[in-house]
Amino acid sequence: MYHTIVLQIIVLVSIFNRGLGLSCYECIGPPNRGCAAADLSDFIKIRCTKSAFLQETIEKHLDQVASEDPKETSCVQALFVQNNATIAFRGCVSVPAGIDICKAASHVVDIKSCSACTENYCNKKAF
Repeated sequence: MYHTIVLQIIVLVSIFNRGLGLSCYECIGPPNRGCAAADLSDFIKIRCTKSAFLQETIEKHLDQVASEDPKETSCVQALFVQNNATIAFRGCVSVPAGIDICKAASHVVDIKSCSACTENYCNKKAF
């Protein structure tokens, strides 16, 4: 009995920490510099809580989804065009479970390249 309870607690804690414990690289810059070229010296290591960049615009697009819905946090790397400028972005983004982050972002900016992953510091590949 005791072992079953301990196992259940371990499973719950690991599920809870999966999103909150995720760490990603974060940077933003032009497409021909360190952020886009995967120059780790231009990256900042962050623990995902809530990334401000892109997060608000994606949430506005998804405003029909209740804020209580479970969120999935991913590390993202994206190359997109906004106001006629191409921008490289790496960081954390959270969206409701089951929503494709890159697809959601494509509704608010012109995505040229985008990928999401859920392992620590997995968003370091060059574009």
